[in-house]
Amino acid sequence: MQSEGKACSTNPFTGETVGEQNFLSKDEINKRIQQSWDAFCKWRRTSPTERKNMFNKFADILEKHKDKLAKTITLETGKVITQARREVEKSIEFIRYYSQNAEEFLKPCDLNIPDAKKCYLRFEPLGPIFNMSSYNYPLFQNIRRAIPALLMGNTVLSRSSSLTPQIGMMIEELYQEAGFKNGEFLNLISSQDQTEMIICNSKIRGVAYVGSLSGGQAVGSFAGKCSKKLITENGSNDTF
Repeated sequence: MQSEGKACSTNPFTGETVGEQNFLSKDEINKRIQQSWDAFCKWRRTSPTERKNMFNKFADILEKHKDKLAKTITLETGKVITQARREVEKSIEFIRYYSQNAEEFLKPCDLNIPDAKKCYLRFEPLGPIFNMSSYNYPLFQNIRRAIPALLMGNTVLSRSSSLTPQIGMMIEELYQEAGFKNGEFLNLISSQDQTEMIICNSKIRGVAYVGSLSGGQAVGSFAGKCSKKLITENGSNDTF
């Protein structure tokens, strides 16, 4: 939940507050966005093979910390531990799938278009992507947006639900342990009121959102206002 200037995680089973994190200030957020942009300028020049190797290491790190991740998911969302472990396993499988297919996914190809002198498809990175994840799958929803963006050569600034700040911080720590130490992936502990300011920052080049319909509509209006590319997945009030 959001309290006065903080993101608070509450154990749904006991009602106990298990963690509180202060929201970043506007200056702190802008510094993180600049850090992400600086990282992008280097990351975009890495090869698919280099990125693949980083993803393999990241998957290994998640495997190493699987029990700790699952316990944190259970603590913040109330999922039974078997479901939390499966979410971690699914995230690892997802990372390895993109790692195994990195070169194929990014391979340019010629297109046969009548009357065209030359036509081809090539994938180019955009820059820092602002990713907003939902409460119900705090790890997997984060991973499944961030990994394809990173594979493309983008960097990612990720905002976890204000109900799951602990898992958001842990994800950034595990990226860093895997070698993403220059700001390729950064966690943003921000309030809902700061969303428009983040999206409209000139260095944010794309937005991904998973959450409620009303939240998606608000994010869509901000992205449209600032002419930002947007992907949304809007659900209902049934978080599971």
